[in-house]
Amino acid sequence: MRQIGQAAQLYEETCGVHPLGTRQLVQTKLIPPSICFSPLDKTPKGMANQLVQEAARGSRDYLGRSEPYRSSFISLDTLRYTLDRQGKEFDGHPAAGWLVSLTESTPDYSGEVTGGHEGRYRRLLMDGSVVSRVHQDPYDVGGGGAKLFYGAYIAWFMDVDGEWIRRRATR
Repeated sequence: MRQIGQAAQLYEETCGVHPLGTRQLVQTKLIPPSICFSPLDKTPKGMANQLVQEAARGSRDYLGRSEPYRSSFISLDTLRYTLDRQGKEFDGHPAAGWLVSLTESTPDYSGEVTGGHEGRYRRLLMDGSVVSRVHQDPYDVGGGGAKLFYGAYIAWFMDVDGEWIRRRATR
C-alpha cells in the first residue's frame, strides 16, 4: 500500500489532482497491475472486483467499475465516491483515506465483501501513510443507532468520530 501511496503523490504532483483509485496509476504506468493484488486476498478476481460484482447486482454501469486486473484494494472510485460529493466529510480530515485493504478481516455473516466484517483493516491516507483500524458495526456507524449501512463504507475511508458527525450534519 505504501508503494501505491507514493505513486499517488507523484500522480497528484504531475496531474494536479489526487487519484481516487488504482486505475489512474496503472494507466499512467506509475505502478504495475501486480501491485494492486495482495497475496492475502483469497478471492479469484480480487476483493475490490468482487465487491463491485456483489454491489452491481446486474447493473452494467456499476460493473464498469471492475478493474481489468486482480484488485485487492477498495478505493473511493470502486464505490463511486467523488471528492466533490463527499468533499465536506473528507476535506482536511486528518484520517481521510482513499484506499482500503480488507484482506486481514473476515466477513462476519454472509461471506460477501459487501457484508459486515470483523477484525482489522488497513487504510491508505491521502498523505501516503497507512493506518490500521477495527471494523465498526455497519448498523451503528455515526453513533446513536443511525442504521446506515451506506455509512459503513464511508467509515472504511475515514474515522467515524465527532468530527465526521459534525461534517456530515453540515452537508
